[in-house]
This record gives sequence, C-alpha cells and structure tokens, in this order.
Amino acid sequence: MVDVALSEKNKQIVLTAMTLLTGDNTERLDELFHADYRDHNAPAGATQGNKRVLEVAEQVMKTFPDLRYEVEAAIAEDELVSLRLLMRGTHKGPLMGMGLPATGKEVAVKHLHMIRVVDGKISDHWAVRDDLTMMRQLGVIPDPA
Repeated sequence: MVDVALSEKNKQIVLTAMTLLTGDNTERLDELFHADYRDHNAPAGATQGNKRVLEVAEQVMKTFPDLRYEVEAAIAEDELVSLRLLMRGTHKGPLMGMGLPATGKEVAVKHLHMIRVVDGKISDHWAVRDDLTMMRQLGVIPDPA
C-alpha cells in the first residue's frame, strides 16, 4: 500500500533540493542529502556523498549561470520520486566532462530523474538527459534537418 503522506513529503524534499542546483543555497545540503548519497550517473571513481552534490552544483552553475529547471511533472510513490524537467540556460562556461568551451548559446534540454529518499534525505539519484539535442543546440552536432 502506497503511503500518500510519505510520498508527498518526499516529493517536497526533492523539489526543495532542486534549488541547490540553481544558486548558492548550499547551507541546507546536510539536511536534504544523506552523507552517503550516491549519484548513479557519476563516472567510475567519482566522488560521492555531499561532496558530489556540491561539485555538480558548482560546475553546472559555471556552465549555465542563468540555469533554471521547469518541473513538468513530479510523481512520488513511497521512497521514490520521479521528475520530468526542462532545463534552460545559456552556455557560458566549459561543459562538464566534455571540455567544450562556452558558446553563448541558449539550450532547452529535457531530463528525467529518479530519486530515492530515505529517512527524509535524498540517498540515490539516477538521470537521463537529452544530451544529443543539447549538442545540436550548441552547434557541436549538426541538426539532420
């Protein structure tokens, strides 16, 4: 049986945590993320835990200083929360993991996220992003049209 109250509480925790990736609101990091947080999309050997959250947030804000996420759907069932997002921003810094210098171009990229919340804190994260569309918007890959 789905615990509706827990599901809604966990959804609010995840939506609150989204603010960490769009500004300097890191003082709530320990409150929102488990110390042993796992980013399942991180490359092998990458830092995990709260340090990973900070590293990603800092890099994303360097790359897209005007970053904003539009939540298109948020669905929660017990400890799992799923988000469908549209990420918007202007590419003004090197692209994480790719070394692509700033292009000054605006992007709008679809994301899907699955987040696990345990004992009121985010413990696990999985994501799928439409990087192909982003590369086309940045002019790195030609649009087939």
